[in-house]
Amino acid sequence: MRETAMTAIEGISPVTRTDRAFLRDKAEFVFLEWAESEPQAAFRRFAFVNNFDREPPDISNKDVERERGTISIMVGYPLDFRYGGDAFRDMENVIDEDFESIDNVVGHRATTFVDGCFLYDSQVVERGEFVATLTITYRYNYLRSV
Repeated sequence: MRETAMTAIEGISPVTRTDRAFLRDKAEFVFLEWAESEPQAAFRRFAFVNNFDREPPDISNKDVERERGTISIMVGYPLDFRYGGDAFRDMENVIDEDFESIDNVVGHRATTFVDGCFLYDSQVVERGEFVATLTITYRYNYLRSV
């Protein structure tokens, strides 16, 4: 599901600031540390974070099992004036538009997955020294072959 979701996010056409598409993180570094050290490159760069809270399967018949847990998607936004004349307010508008776009391709309205789904759980925006980070947490639920 992770690879499918990352591909779907990369295919999003942004509503605002269309000059920069979503780009998956290469997972070579801790995302937040890297984003703070490379704020210009962090714009719309996203990472999937496994929260390692998978529940024991509630269904198993030695053929398929239901998997449940949470994952987080983190997206970087440099704290600069690229968003418009209202600076942070315009940045927040871009973040909100991007959240809606991401949720449309991987959330409960998406047709991305066949045997599972991501259900929106929470959304947090944290401001670091050079980068704001949107963190979207989803509950996942899917059937896995065993």
